[in-house]
Amino acid sequence: VMTTFIPVFTKRLEDGRNEAEAFLNNVLTAMVVVTGALSFVAAPATNVIIHLVAPGFSGTTAPLAASLTREMLPLMLALGVSSVMTGALQAHDVFGPPALVGVPQNVVIIASIIVLGPVLGISGVALGTVLGTFMQVFVQWPALHHLGYRLRPRLDLRDPGLRTVVVLALPVLLGSAASQIGTVVDRMLASRLVEGSISALNYGNRLYSLPVGLFVMSLVTVLYPTMARHAAASDEAALRQDVTEMSGWLVLTVAPISAVLIALRTPLVRLLFQHGSFDTAATGMTSVAVLYFSLGTVGVALAELFRRAFFALQDTRTPMYVGVGTVALNVMLNLLLVRPMLHGGLALSFSVSATGGAVVLLALLHRRLDGLNLRAFGWTLAAAGLASGFTGYAASWVYGLASVRWPGMGTVKELTRLTLTGVTALALYGVLLVVLGLVPMRDILKRRRSRSPARPNRAILGRELVPVESSSTANTTEGREGR
Repeated sequence: VMTTFIPVFTKRLEDGRNEAEAFLNNVLTAMVVVTGALSFVAAPATNVIIHLVAPGFSGTTAPLAASLTREMLPLMLALGVSSVMTGALQAHDVFGPPALVGVPQNVVIIASIIVLGPVLGISGVALGTVLGTFMQVFVQWPALHHLGYRLRPRLDLRDPGLRTVVVLALPVLLGSAASQIGTVVDRMLASRLVEGSISALNYGNRLYSLPVGLFVMSLVTVLYPTMARHAAASDEAALRQDVTEMSGWLVLTVAPISAVLIALRTPLVRLLFQHGSFDTAATGMTSVAVLYFSLGTVGVALAELFRRAFFALQDTRTPMYVGVGTVALNVMLNLLLVRPMLHGGLALSFSVSATGGAVVLLALLHRRLDGLNLRAFGWTLAAAGLASGFTGYAASWVYGLASVRWPGMGTVKELTRLTLTGVTALALYGVLLVVLGLVPMRDILKRRRSRSPARPNRAILGRELVPVESSSTANTTEGREGR
């Protein structure tokens, strides 16, 4: 909901604060009504729902799961309202409160485990989870009030903006459903392999997802409201600049992390997961999954950015179609690779399909925005690939030297080796970026603040190329003078 709400809300902001406030209240009220109705309908049917989604539950497990599901149905209301509030705040470039909602939520959940757990058992934890999730709403409410918004009930089903949010959300939901189908197929195929294959995929995905969650989603989340504003103002030149610059920074940020993750996958898995029943064999299987998942990190990052660009243009159908095609490709590759490569083939299928989806989205976005600066993007991609390759090789070499200097398998020694290797690899990568002529981030940020929204799209990252609107003699002259 938040993804489709931001572009429409940004457009409504152009009509004035009163219009934006009325629209926000309308969407919040509709969200309360819809999620409340769903909870009311689902409450008496939880036994049926559990039987459908978990037919293997037997004995007392199924009734307990149904009871916990009923207790946690209000989560839908809390999450729905919180997502709309987050969208409104991010549309105003306010990212602090949405980023901090997890702190009070986790405090409440931990407190419920300590206080309610001994009294109510698992039901007390479920109640604490619901209360903690509602804290997301209470944390963001004062921030909206500070911006001047007064939240009150208002429901106007004839509001075209509300209908637009709903229409835009449907393809997103369908795309998410298709992605879940792909995940189910992965697990079904992995369940037919040797024992531990599903766990290896789960742990490998968790480790590979760390840089995506920390860097990719943070960068894209900050940029998305800006893209929505430029799209709402029909400023395609600025939107092209947003996509070109952010795609470059995503590649430069994610590529070296992926390379180091591949180089150090085994010691990282050993340090993080090899405890108890997680033995050396499990480490080896998980390391294989990390290797093949990491090959698709750049593709996943770019696909997320390109999807957000389409969402900013209020086009959710194109990402849905590409997402469905990506899932179909993933399933086909799964069937081809699972036999010769086992669970590694499933991870590789995901990476290849995700990268393919990113390429298709880039081509469609290039056409939609009447030309992205692909020369700048290509140079950045090549430079990042070269620098990351050297960085990954150096990380493997440094770790080998550190293993000779500090031999042994203790946690402290392993952490020392990995820390030294990571710092050295990061320093080397920075040097390689300078050698390759890439501009430091502070210069890029300074240029972004100083440029006007209507300025032609330029290449970034150390090479001033001809602007996209190069057919204009005046623009071409300006491009030469910019050197």
